[in-house]
Amino acid sequence: MTKQSTEQLTIHWDNPNLDAESIIRELAKQHALKSQLDDGDRSHSDLPRIVGEDVTLDDVEKLLVNIAKLQRYRELDISKLHARYLRELKLKQNHD
Repeated sequence: MTKQSTEQLTIHWDNPNLDAESIIRELAKQHALKSQLDDGDRSHSDLPRIVGEDVTLDDVEKLLVNIAKLQRYRELDISKLHARYLRELKLKQNHD
């Protein structure tokens, strides 16, 4: 067993060269994460606490939950990346 660093990493959630979905997918790829969630995984997402238990996460949001579960990245960065993803998703839906 190797000793894990307790230092949290920063996510460059505001990278202007990548959209939020690309950032999330790249982070998931780096950690070999899938978009599947276990029954207890909803507790790792702020969404159910904020808007209620009827929230359905899409695959990108599930990846983000799994990234958050690693506890390697700052929670604030995870939240800002999620907010950016939702803004970009809304803009995309309005243009379609």
